Amino acid sequence: SLFEALAAKMDRSLRNNEDVLMNYWLFKASQKSVYEDFCPYHYILRPGSAATSKLNEHKLRDPMKVTRSIFDDADEMLRPTALARLARQLIGGASMDAEEQPQLVKPYRRECRRELRQRLFSILRCSAAGSKLKLMALFTALCPWGYGLVHTIYAKARGLDKIYDIK
Repeated sequence: SLFEALAAKMDRSLRNNEDVLMNYWLFKASQKSVYEDFCPYHYILRPGSAATSKLNEHKLRDPMKVTRSIFDDADEMLRPTALARLARQLIGGASMDAEEQPQLVKPYRRECRRELRQRLFSILRCSAAGSKLKLMALFTALCPWGYGLVHTIYAKARGLDKIYDIK
């Protein structure tokens, strides 16, 4: 019955992060759930997979569509957590490097910057957003290129810019 109700709610245009949205709807509709601290599956990184493929419209916009869907649906109790997640998405989008695919990234980046500035006061007051996230949101809203530079340097120093490279 959970999956029957799910069919009407799912956005069939999603190609990335559809599992996150599906899980949200399933958990919301369920009477109870059981948490088990074990991962029964593994991601395989291969050329052309979602994790390693070149940036495209779905890879860029689907995670934000999913996050907004959850935020828009969230009840009063979940809304702060959903806003914190939305803030992270907006920070990532607002500070994206447009060098590789400017025609795709620049409009998205502009939208994220605008929305981040519009939501900044709510993010700064959000109970689920920690001080680090609030600082990141403020820095990105005021100086997105500066935040992007700091984030790029941090990723290179920590090796995070190579986690999806296939040798």
